[in-house]
Amino acid sequence: MHTTAPPLGPEEEAAVMAAADLAERAGAKGFRIGYTSTTPVTWYAVAEYGGQAEIGVRGHPNPAAAATALAKRLLTGAKCKCGGLVALSVSGAWAPGESATMLDGSDPSLLRDAPQCLWILEGSRWSPGCDAPPIKLNAIDPASWPPPTGG
Repeated sequence: MHTTAPPLGPEEEAAVMAAADLAERAGAKGFRIGYTSTTPVTWYAVAEYGGQAEIGVRGHPNPAAAATALAKRLLTGAKCKCGGLVALSVSGAWAPGESATMLDGSDPSLLRDAPQCLWILEGSRWSPGCDAPPIKLNAIDPASWPPPTGG
């Protein structure tokens, strides 16, 4: 038997819209949210980055919880456009342990004293606490990549 999900309330809809917006701002090509057919029903949210690359969460009691968990997963460990580490509470940002390997090759111990930027959910948008201007990126035509090498 196929059932449909109940309509979302205004706060639930805002949380889902905020997660979808954040996923897009984080480079996702798609966003999906849904629920399982198991009992009890649990909710999942996924940011799709093309090919098989996805970041997702599952096992949440409602769509707002799944969407918020995905947003927090995307923001945890991220850098803000102001250069600070994203913090999701006034307690401070997550920082890796001593044995962590950073993707950019930087020393993880430097992050303990790094500047931080508090992000909060405001209505249907996750917003930074800074007023740094948006980062503008020029799109690269996939047909021209990789660039030709000299020779």
